[in-house]
Amino acid sequence: MIDLLGRAGLIEEAEDLLENADCRDDSSLWIVLLGACATSTNLATAERIAKRTMELKPDYHLSYVYLANVYRSVGRWDDADNIRRLMEDRGVKKVAGTSWS
Repeated sequence: MIDLLGRAGLIEEAEDLLENADCRDDSSLWIVLLGACATSTNLATAERIAKRTMELKPDYHLSYVYLANVYRSVGRWDDADNIRRLMEDRGVKKVAGTSWS
C-alpha cells in the first residue's frame, strides 16, 4: 500500500499510513517511500522521510542516494554534494546496481 500511494504521488498520505501502522519502524518501507519522493518536488517531505530512514538504518546507502537525487531534481546541487560527503564521512558505501524502484 505504501508503494502504491507513493507511486500515485500521494506521499504524505503514505507517510501518514506508515506512521500509524504497526510496522512504522520497518526501514524498508520508509526507503520505498523515500524512493517515491524522487519524482516529487516536495522537498520538506523528502527531507523528513530521509531523516527517518537514516535514524532507522544509518548505514544504508539508499537513504543518502535518494535524498541526493531529490536535491538534484530541484536544482540544489550543493545540498546533493553535501549528502554525498555525509555518506563518506559516515563510511556509508553505495552498492552498485541496488534499487528499490
